[in-house]
Amino acid sequence: ACAQGVVGPNSNHWTTSLIANGLMRARTAREAIRVIGSMVEQYGFQYYRAPHAGVALPIADEKEVWLMEIFGPGADWTAAAGRPGGLWCAQRIPDGEVGCTANRSRIGAVDLEDSDRFLASPNIFSLARKLGFWEEGKPFVWNEVYGTPGSRENCLREWRVLSLVAPSLGLQAQGDPLADRYPFSVKPEKGVSAGALMQLMRDGYEGTKFDVTGQPALHPGGKKSPLARPWGPPELFELVGVRPERAIGTPTSGYVFVAQLRDWLPRGIGDCLWFAYGPAYTSCFVPVYGGVTDLPDAWDQPANFTRPDRSQTQWNFRFVHSLADHLRYQDAVRDIRQVIQPAEQRYLALQPELEKAAAQVHAKDGARAAAAFATAYTERCMKQVGYAYHELVDYLMLQYLLGDAEVAPPRLPAIAPPAIPDRPVPAAR
Repeated sequence: ACAQGVVGPNSNHWTTSLIANGLMRARTAREAIRVIGSMVEQYGFQYYRAPHAGVALPIADEKEVWLMEIFGPGADWTAAAGRPGGLWCAQRIPDGEVGCTANRSRIGAVDLEDSDRFLASPNIFSLARKLGFWEEGKPFVWNEVYGTPGSRENCLREWRVLSLVAPSLGLQAQGDPLADRYPFSVKPEKGVSAGALMQLMRDGYEGTKFDVTGQPALHPGGKKSPLARPWGPPELFELVGVRPERAIGTPTSGYVFVAQLRDWLPRGIGDCLWFAYGPAYTSCFVPVYGGVTDLPDAWDQPANFTRPDRSQTQWNFRFVHSLADHLRYQDAVRDIRQVIQPAEQRYLALQPELEKAAAQVHAKDGARAAAAFATAYTERCMKQVGYAYHELVDYLMLQYLLGDAEVAPPRLPAIAPPAIPDRPVPAAR
């Protein structure tokens, strides 16, 4: 740990946030890597949430995707030390391939002669020699020199991502981080769409030997219990003697997203962030275009988590997640999926037509008009999802918590279908 470091991946203020500065000061992924790297070297890296940990940052633009890993400079570093305040390495994920990171170092053999695939801090080799981590002339494997084997939850999630997109590789998982090492990236056997990535973010090892819902303890009388779940209250798992696995779809997520970046569409339209508050398995992804200039108040105001507030979308997403996790999970999640799936399918189905119309607006009326067009669409989608999640909280409480479903039968809410704006909103002059 380095007590003198002042920059971290997502510090509370933008001036010391590596992610914020990369986004604000760079136009390409490579530029962002250099901006972040220079800040680490000059000001010192410290991950305030986990002072002894490094960090992995996926960095992408419309043409390239990179994975950047950063480690601190050691406890004795100061700004006057005359040496970099950390070390970093970035490796490009090849076009047409899929990579992943799950809280352990993934970059392997480094070849800085290949500048199209690797970028790194100037002390990458010298610090390793100084610390006795590496000898000149031996292979330099980044994750072995500076990383640790990680844990079971790290290697299992890596295996799950890569085995789902390339099943014919026959990747195996033992749950042993020393043994379970996987390729940096793999070529998927079919196209990986935004919708497929949304489903991947919800994965709980279903159908594998690591699926805890298949444990006999959660199948009394040979039938799956409605309380069976891949995650949830630890007291339940202690009661039945089952150890849950940390999966891709973790209940600790405050938000999840899928970034869809396309260079054949105008900026502001080609970049779409599919965003959801809360864990992916109980949350609906909403399209938020890069050109959007405003969001509904219920979505863009920081939620006050010291007091429940049903007027805040983030609170309603959290309530839906908590109700599912603490009630009859199998039944509650089935209901939640009936709300989520039709909406996401409609968003994805409308996307080509919506973006074609937005591109026409951009060509005819300019970037401001296209931004207004995208803003109108995104605001409608977010508002409709927000309304539905407010109603979904009430539905779940009546159906599963209060026990009054027979007296006042709840109606499962539906998210209103998306619609292409009739015309662009005139841009302010």
